Amino acid sequence: MAFSVPIGSSSVRFPAICPFCEARNTTRWIRRRHSRLTGYYLFYFTYSTAKLQFPICTVCGSKALSLLWAGIAMVVTAALIPEEWKPAVATLFVLAGLALLAYRVWWLSKVMPIVLGNGDFIIVTRSLDYARQLATANDTTFEAFMPATLT
Repeated sequence: MAFSVPIGSSSVRFPAICPFCEARNTTRWIRRRHSRLTGYYLFYFTYSTAKLQFPICTVCGSKALSLLWAGIAMVVTAALIPEEWKPAVATLFVLAGLALLAYRVWWLSKVMPIVLGNGDFIIVTRSLDYARQLATANDTTFEAFMPATLT
């Protein structure tokens, strides 16, 4: 189940909890971005992008950074493996690195900004408590829905 909170183009206020683990001590920020195709022409496309910084606790911030660097390190290490080990071991390293990066993308999708146009957007979250607190902080309501991509 996912929850959507519509936010207007005015300033956004975030509750002082981590959207990933719902811890109360948010000392770091994580940047989330969503791009949307707004038009296409003969030689180029136009996009609108929402960039938001969400408060995040130290543990979840470290986890997001660790998953990123571990995934990159696994893929880069595959290129440094000796030639006699290359076929099997390099494939395992690349697959493990890509799996870590895919897990990070899935884990960060617990909170997603979605661009609607002219500065308005929706924040989609999997947490009922976070959706309630975000809606209260921004004087709006939230809706529950069952998306195919977040189940």
